[in-house]
Amino acid sequence: MTGILSAGLAWAVPVRPDTLGAHLEAYAAGVPAITALRLCHRFGTGPAAHITRLPRELVLLIEDYVHAANWHLRSKPNCEWRSSFACFESQCEPRKHEGDWSGYAAIVNIYTRECDYCAKNTMYDDNCPYRCPDENNMLCRVCAKGEGPQICHRTCRWRWESEVNQLLRDDAAFVVQHEAGQRIWRDKIRQGPASPFAKYDRILSQHFGLEAYFASTKKGSEHLIWPSHANYQWHELSDIRTTICYLSLPRVGAPEGWTRNSAVDGTKYRIVVEAAKALPVDLTSIATPDAKMRRRFTFAMKTLALTPSVHPSQQHALPVSANKLKMRNDDEHIDAGSEDAEGKKSEPDDILGPEYPQLTLLVNTRFHSHM
Repeated sequence: MTGILSAGLAWAVPVRPDTLGAHLEAYAAGVPAITALRLCHRFGTGPAAHITRLPRELVLLIEDYVHAANWHLRSKPNCEWRSSFACFESQCEPRKHEGDWSGYAAIVNIYTRECDYCAKNTMYDDNCPYRCPDENNMLCRVCAKGEGPQICHRTCRWRWESEVNQLLRDDAAFVVQHEAGQRIWRDKIRQGPASPFAKYDRILSQHFGLEAYFASTKKGSEHLIWPSHANYQWHELSDIRTTICYLSLPRVGAPEGWTRNSAVDGTKYRIVVEAAKALPVDLTSIATPDAKMRRRFTFAMKTLALTPSVHPSQQHALPVSANKLKMRNDDEHIDAGSEDAEGKKSEPDDILGPEYPQLTLLVNTRFHSHM
């Protein structure tokens, strides 16, 4: 049994990991063109180098146009960031994985019949008479949570799709694709010098002065506020998990501790692992951010079209009000006395609100056992 514990303090903002990845991918598509634009604007020579005469403000507008031309990549239907994350979280539908499921659909058609309206107008018509609310003005569970009406659980379409998913959930082809999607997600968020996410780490560092932090966690008995999802019914409860993600100011080597060959008590049908590790924290790396550091978050969130997003399982970790107050007071003091151009062009922090960034203790624990 090997236990790994890493921990560190950082000023950070929580974001959705799949959204961060998809939006970074779209942003990265425009980086080569923007790099060439900046180099030509700054170092262009000769009578044909008219770009050097453009004002900086116009160059920034051109950069925005280049990035806007790639924003369609953020919401493309086959976005691998979102599809693989859905598999990792067990929030995917079996029938939406690639494959020929017509045989299962034919079986369902034998014993499932749509209403007369849907038979005439196809089940994918949004006016199914069984759609919520019913005659007693009651809503199904998804419509009650505001997730409908496209996935209302009373329509003929949902009943048919549910039967297909029920047959597919144990199909070997679906299981293979589903597990492949989970592996793809783990690989996408793997960080390190030669990892797939390394190029995005460089962009975050060079363009925004920030870092990304990923940590995956499974649903446990303590997660009483773990959100429910309609597609959990097609997966094993032991596979329900998620990845939390934070954008943070650079951290100076988060401490990490290893515990090897810890004693394991396997009596009474349970396994108990006991291990302790004291990890020092470098307090010099978490000084209260000044106004310029705070603007890094605002600029990154706006440029990448991100919003703060806390997974419900993490909402018990409320920020310390004293830290928030101190940061706001420091910002007000610095902004009042700032005379630099960057201070004059500062943008409002509407995206972040008064509570972000937060001083956050980022902890990741992992146990590995070879049976």
